[in-house]
Parts: sequence; C-alpha cells; structure tokens
Amino acid sequence: MTFLIYSMIACGVLIMVTNIVRYIRFSLSLKDVLTGGKGYVSILKITALILLIFFLGGYIFIGFFSNPDLMMAGVLFGGSIFVAIILTLLFRLVFTVKETVFP
Repeated sequence: MTFLIYSMIACGVLIMVTNIVRYIRFSLSLKDVLTGGKGYVSILKITALILLIFFLGGYIFIGFFSNPDLMMAGVLFGGSIFVAIILTLLFRLVFTVKETVFP
C-alpha cells in the first residue's frame, strides 16, 4: 500500500511539473493584443504561476516530510490531473477565440 501511495504522489509531482512547464510555454506564447495582457492580466498570469509552484511544493513536502495515506495521495494525484484538464481547456479556448477573431 505504501508503494501505491508514494507512486501516486510521485506521478502527481511529475504531472504538476509538466503543468508548470506547459503554463510557462503557453504564457510566453501569448504576445498578441487579445491575450498578451498588461497590468491586471499580467498580475493574474504571474499569480497563477506562483500558485502552481506553491502546489508543487506542497506535493513535494507531503511526499518527503509527511506520512500520507491513500486518501491524501488520491487527492493530490486527482488534483494534478484536474489542473492538467483545466489548462488544456483554457489553451484550447484561447486558441479557438484567437482563430475566430484573427482568421
């Protein structure tokens, strides 16, 4: 059971690292008028990145310095998958809007 718990946390960490890399690449690719953002939008993009990194730190802390159970591992693993799904939906939505506005 311990192997399953730590495997789920390790997979969650890997997925969160992937999410952070995907988010950074996506943010850097947004250089147009529609999604580039200054001021408020820029603050929101940086805040989202900081929160993703904070969540990754939580995963690592739980994995190394805590005694996780199956429920905690499931929540962490599911949370990383949820973030991946939401990021994918966000990316597709932005690209669909850009294709519609800038054909």
